Amino acid sequence: MNNKIVGYDNEKRELAQLRDMLHHAEEYRAMGVRIPRGVALYGVPGIGKTVLAKSIADEGINMVELRAADCCVGDESVAIRKVFEQARKKAPCVLLLDELDKIAGTSDFIFMEGNDEVKKILLQEIDALSDAEDILVVATCNDTECLGDALMRPGRFDRLIAMTVPDEPTRKEILKMYFSHLKINKQLDFGRLAKLTGGYTGAQLECLANETGLYAIECSANNITEEDVRAVMMRMSLGSREGNPSLDSDEIRRIAIHEAGHAVVGLVLHPDGILGATVLPQGYSSGHVQIYSSEECPSVSQVEEDVTILLAGRVAEQLVEHEIYLGSESDMKNAAAKILELATVHAAYGYRYLIGSIRHHWDSEAIKDELGFLLDEKLCELAVSAENILREHRLAHERIVAALIGRKSLTREELLDLFAEDQQKAA
Repeated sequence: MNNKIVGYDNEKRELAQLRDMLHHAEEYRAMGVRIPRGVALYGVPGIGKTVLAKSIADEGINMVELRAADCCVGDESVAIRKVFEQARKKAPCVLLLDELDKIAGTSDFIFMEGNDEVKKILLQEIDALSDAEDILVVATCNDTECLGDALMRPGRFDRLIAMTVPDEPTRKEILKMYFSHLKINKQLDFGRLAKLTGGYTGAQLECLANETGLYAIECSANNITEEDVRAVMMRMSLGSREGNPSLDSDEIRRIAIHEAGHAVVGLVLHPDGILGATVLPQGYSSGHVQIYSSEECPSVSQVEEDVTILLAGRVAEQLVEHEIYLGSESDMKNAAAKILELATVHAAYGYRYLIGSIRHHWDSEAIKDELGFLLDEKLCELAVSAENILREHRLAHERIVAALIGRKSLTREELLDLFAEDQQKAA
């Protein structure tokens, strides 16, 4: 098994077993069992499905591959038949169907028109494989549902292996591996970086390491610091680098009030997660506060705290300026989406709102109206929580606003120091 694949130990063990079956197929048949005809690895893009699939092949086991990019409109059936023919000639063989959901899935993409015919040919070819041909069909896909039960049933794809984004210990090892490739001196706490990168795929972690190296060279730095990594994370998140600040002093002050609102409430509710704040524009954002969550499976109260932090920017504007400004739509949409998910997916506020519940009827106007009232009530309740925190820590908010206007960006340490001053004076 490829020793460059970090983590995914259970998946690697299962694929190693399949490789052993191909090596000793005759012994398995002598015991009255057949090797699985097909296995599908599925999960979000960038988690290493293709790399893992290719790791099954080794000395004595060939690989034939059909990629979605190899299939053009009108020739998919020809390409599928050709690759199965090649696999028969090279047995024992792994036949990799990479991005199968793009080859034979239900989709509106132009190059997938006629996928019913493609799926029919694929079914015929898989069913035509005999147990004695020693061919393992391995598919990778993001979504198995669009492929249908007929294709994904046992006897065609006997095993479905779900792959998820790497957990924190795995992210730490992946980061170590990718950052070790950089020739620039490193001074990094990989345990902390693993916490900061929750939800990142392996591909995103590789990109983060490479972009951080480029950023360090751009800054003529001899060392890579956590600040460098965080700057690159924000650039990746927002899609661009920081721009020049607004020349309008009133606009800078308004942005500072907004971002300081996020920062203060974040420092109260989630102090370990605050990384920094800035009034410099980046992407579609006029300013931003960097916050991370190390919780891979948060509680309802933790999600509600996240929503309170999201609402705090607009609440701060109302408290200080006695006005609501446009520009907070991203905060508002994210806050509403999180509460909606709590209600309809996790049944946090009662089972009647749960999607799929026997009590749930989307056609019922009463249920829709009641859900709307619930969301409005909960968001207003959390906005009041943000307001109470900002009133209690008014001096800290004023101090952070002034610092943002003057310095434009504040590090985590600077935010903590400004907040600690408020705490000391209050005592």
